[in-house]
This record gives sequence, C-alpha cells and structure tokens, in this order.
Amino acid sequence: MKYSEAGYFIIDNEGLVKNVNAPCLRMLKYSALDEIIGKHFSVVFSNKAELKKAKGIFDLVINGGYLSKDKFSFHCKDGAFVHSIISVRPLEITGKVIGIEGIFIDVTKEKGVKEELKESEERYRTLVETSPDGIMFLDPKLYIIVANKQALKLYGYESNEEITGKRIFDFIPKHGKKLTKEIRENLLQKGIVRNVEHEMMHRNRKLFPIEMSATLLRNLKGEPEGTIIVIRDISERKNMEKQLLRSQEVSAFQKIASGVAHEVRTPLNAILSITEALFLDIGKNKKYLPYLGHIRNQVNRLSLLMNDLLELGKPIPPSSLTNQSLTDISITSLNLWNETKFSKTHPVNFIVSPGAEEALIATDKLRLQQIFINLMENAAQNSPDGSEIIFQILKPAEKIIKICIIDRGHGIQPENLPLIFEPFFTTRQGGIGLGLSLIENFIGSMGGKITISNNDPLPGCTAEIILCLAKDIEQ
Repeated sequence: MKYSEAGYFIIDNEGLVKNVNAPCLRMLKYSALDEIIGKHFSVVFSNKAELKKAKGIFDLVINGGYLSKDKFSFHCKDGAFVHSIISVRPLEITGKVIGIEGIFIDVTKEKGVKEELKESEERYRTLVETSPDGIMFLDPKLYIIVANKQALKLYGYESNEEITGKRIFDFIPKHGKKLTKEIRENLLQKGIVRNVEHEMMHRNRKLFPIEMSATLLRNLKGEPEGTIIVIRDISERKNMEKQLLRSQEVSAFQKIASGVAHEVRTPLNAILSITEALFLDIGKNKKYLPYLGHIRNQVNRLSLLMNDLLELGKPIPPSSLTNQSLTDISITSLNLWNETKFSKTHPVNFIVSPGAEEALIATDKLRLQQIFINLMENAAQNSPDGSEIIFQILKPAEKIIKICIIDRGHGIQPENLPLIFEPFFTTRQGGIGLGLSLIENFIGSMGGKITISNNDPLPGCTAEIILCLAKDIEQ
C-alpha cells in the first residue's frame, strides 16, 4: 500500500497506531512517521460523536467484524478535517487477531462540491420563491410541474398541489389560443421568447394582462424536456397607459372644444340678438311665433352647449380649491336636491359612516355640490319612480375618502361602460353627453377619480368618487 493514493493504517489490539503509508501521513498533515506511530487512534478524532463511533467500530473489528465504505471525518494535525470513506478488517496472523487494518480515501473536495451545490440550489430556490414575477416549470406537453408563490397568487391558488398537473392552456382564454400557438412555435425554433404581452385567466375566470418570457429546456440529445415561464402582471402598467392616453385625449379635446366654443359664440350671439329683434318686430303675429320660438330654443340650447365646452376646456387652478367639510357640502347638495322635481319620486337615504363626519377635502364647493346633484339626477332618471337613491360617505382610509351614489335602475349596458365618460356619448334622448365628462374633469383636477359600475348583484349602478383628504392634497 506504499504507493497507493488511499490512506492505509495498522492499529494493534491496544488501539495504538503501528504503521501508516505516505498518503495517510499527507492527508492527516503529518510530516514524519514518528509523529503518529505509537499514538492512540483517538488523536485523529476531536468530535466526541465520531470518537465514540470509532471505538465501537474498533471493538467490532477486533472481535472479527468488518466495516465497508463508511463515512468518517478525521481531525488533522493542522486542525483541519478530512472527510473520508473508510473500510476496516481484522489483521490476523496464524488465525489470531492482532489488530486491525484499514484504508480510506479523501472525499473532502467531493463533499465540498456537494455542499456548494446544495447551497446553490437553496439560493436558487429562495430566488425563485421570493421573485415578484410568477415562475412556472412545465413538462414537454405543457403540463405544470411546479409554480412559485407569485404564480400561485396570480392564478388564485394556495398550493402547488392545486395547480400541478394542469395545462398552461387551461389559463388562456379562447381568443388567445392563436397567439399562444405562435409563441410555442417561436420557442421551439429559437429556444427563447422575451417580453410577449398576453392575456391570462384567473381561477375565477377573470382576465388579466401579463408580460411573458419563456425558455425551452433541452436534454443532451437536444430534445425538448420542459419549459420555464416567467410571468409578470402588467395590470397596473396598462391602467397607467390608459390613463395617460385618456389624459392626452382629454387635453387635446379641451383645446379644440375651447377654440370651437369661442368661435361659435360670436355668431351665436348675433343670431340670438336678431331673434330677439324679430320677436319685437313680428312676435305678435301668431303665424311666425312657433318659428321664432323654435329658433330661440335651439339658440339657447347651443349657448348651453358652448358654455359646457368652455367649462370642459377651462383648466382648474389648485389655488381655486379651499378646504371644505365634505359632510356640509353633501348636506347642502341634498337641501338643493329636495327643491327639484326628482326628490318627489326618488327619496335619498343619506349615510355618513362613523369616522367620516369631520373629513375635510380641498375643493370648489359650488362645483362639487352641482356634481352631487347631477349624479343624483342621473340616478333618478334611470330608476323607476319610488325607488330609493343611496348617498353614502364611507370611512376615510389610507389618506382618501369615498363617496358612493347608488341607484336601483336598469344599469348600464356592459359595452357602454368604457364609453360613459367620453365627450358627447349619451344614451338619453335629448342629452348632449358632456355631463359626465365635465364631472370627470373636475374630480381629476382635485386629484380624485370617479368610476361608474353596475351593481353586483343587479339592479342599478354605483357612481364612486374617490377624493384625497385635505391634509394630503399637497403631498
């Protein structure tokens, strides 16, 4: 065993080292035989558990037993440890056991590699599990093998047991199948696709926009053996893009509307003046009276439209907003509402949630009063006589406060919901379609937001206004 790369040793019946080879000295960091010969084998064990194990094996082998390929850690002379695989057998002369002999090989590097690999796997697992993006591993047939926490959250699942075994196609709406096929073909050709926008389907069947990247995994033969998919929910980004586009469109429309209104008002005033002169001149002639009345009504209607267009195009400076009590404004609006014809057929249930009584907002008081009245009128016009309108101020939360005006009417057709704030969009006969546009413009100038949605369950719809509390307006 002198020239073997394995360490070789002989220990007598008393447990004293009698002989070792050069690799054994080298691995245990001894420079000469006399440093270890005659020493008890316990000198190479500093760990009590390892020493106890070694003594048990020594007793086993001395009594005729064998040890094959067991794991041991030896304590070297320099304080380091050598991790090894060891085999031991009895040493006999003329049938009598006089000690033990054994060999061992150094597997420290291999163990280090395994530990590094294990640590690397743990780091990778942590990285995947804490990623803000959804990550899924699919088999060659696109069945889900495993998904990280964010992927489970995106699709509405609690654990991998719930989602494992489902196909990725289970989460793609019918209209997205064609795009998915194209992505799959590109993936097979190129091995990777990046930042493709798509739509996915939640467990509850609700759609949400995503940005997806995918990498094809191949085996040593080059055959596909799986796919890694990274999914990012871009709902917030899409909403911001829509808001930006909407803002740009509104800004452009405001400029055009303001210009048109100014240009039209001059000849309109001239027509109105001429009409009034005609009334004085021939207004007593019953033959012409209906025509003059029609001209006057249409001119007045156009004047109101021009005023609305000017309001829509007029920027609202922050300096015009003052801190006001939301409850006081609401009560004043209700008092004014009670003077209208709609209040006789549609009672209003005014609710102020606890904690909302003292809420202050920065606003133009008169405009906000008119907005509340207009929304209640809209609710009444679209509700059966005798039905109640709910006007509710919710408890402030996270620096904002919500106001809801709820009716019990026939609601809004789903295809019309995205259009209701568009200028000149109306479904009401005789309506101009600027009311909600003006409301949205003013609420936006206050740093707020208005949405209108159908009640779930029906009937009716809800206008929800979100406003910043006064102390947070500047922030």
